[in-house]
Amino acid sequence: MQSDLNPTTAEQALRDSERTMRERMQIETVIADLSAGLVNAPSAEVEAAIASGFDRAIALLDVDQVAFSAFSDDRRALRVLQGRRRSQGVFPPTSASRDEMPWYFGRLAGGEPVVVPDPVEFPADAFAERRAAEASSLSSHVAIPLTIGQDGLGVFSLSTFSAGRRSWPPEVVPRLRLIGEIVASGLARKRAERERQRLLEQLERDAETKSRLLKEVNHRVKNNLASVLGLFYTERSRIRSLKQVSPLELVEAMISRVRSLATVHNLLSATEWKPVRITDLARSIASATVQLLPADERVIVDVASAEVWVDAAQANTLALVLNELVTNSIKHAVAPGGLARVRVGIEPAGNCAVIEFRDNGPGYPDAVTTEEGGNVGLDLVRELVLDGLHGELSLRNDGGAVATIRFEAT
Repeated sequence: MQSDLNPTTAEQALRDSERTMRERMQIETVIADLSAGLVNAPSAEVEAAIASGFDRAIALLDVDQVAFSAFSDDRRALRVLQGRRRSQGVFPPTSASRDEMPWYFGRLAGGEPVVVPDPVEFPADAFAERRAAEASSLSSHVAIPLTIGQDGLGVFSLSTFSAGRRSWPPEVVPRLRLIGEIVASGLARKRAERERQRLLEQLERDAETKSRLLKEVNHRVKNNLASVLGLFYTERSRIRSLKQVSPLELVEAMISRVRSLATVHNLLSATEWKPVRITDLARSIASATVQLLPADERVIVDVASAEVWVDAAQANTLALVLNELVTNSIKHAVAPGGLARVRVGIEPAGNCAVIEFRDNGPGYPDAVTTEEGGNVGLDLVRELVLDGLHGELSLRNDGGAVATIRFEAT
């Protein structure tokens, strides 16, 4: 029985069969080498293992470029995540858009591989792709779409340049896909490890922040309790120095002072014990203090807006100072059934804060402005400013009572 093939044809068929078999064996070698390189590679060495595998693929499969790319979320852009070129090694990240190559993107986004043995074999509707191939001297190309974890599509591609026609038999495409899947798995593992590390670092930062805040809260609570105790000592001294003391007046004064501490505590808690604006503090304290007024009496408090800040310790002390000043205005500037106006000016002065508190009442008694006498509230203000804020206090009259406080701010 004679063969239908002449000797020349038979020899060509044999050579083609041998080349196909050799190519398949080389692909299997690439798969084995890449798998071995990635299976035990630490996440920090994944990209190096992939680069080594790509270099091996270039050498064994006789191609000029191997790349792994990822689609954007809208499938309209494709960016190279990792790639290697013969003799050049790694090449800079490149990208392409669907507007530039609509046919190419349409195939890959739809899950279809692109196999181009020769640019002349691009279909008629792939005009842009043919032109791009000619501009880059592309001689053959195969691109296989892949799924990258849950993040979407990626593309594994091999290319030759200025090398003539290169066939990509249909039976090798699934094996090339496997190479791409191995790469995708390695990159997904690295991304997962990077995300795990990020979450771990975030948890450590959160735990450190919570620990710091808890210590700060405990510290502030201890300070507030000490402040309350100090207020009681002050009132005890007052009781001893005066012949008659109204129990109701004593209770109301203590309620007002403790309320001011509670107000600043809430303000600091909301900011996680970070510095607060004096403007916000003054408005909160004034609002809480005037709530104690009888229904037929009113105080309008105008607080200037300024970017001057105090830390938590200063805020507690300043809250008590402002409470005493507002309380003093309520007692002396508001006539029964009347209206009082209070203005709180706040200005920076170098590294200091200057607060001017004034009302439209009758003003301070002469004994107060000359420091020859005073009252419990203003004595407490003076002590808090001098010892608590390490600042200066001056009391004078100018169309009403005026208190000026100067201290070093945050």
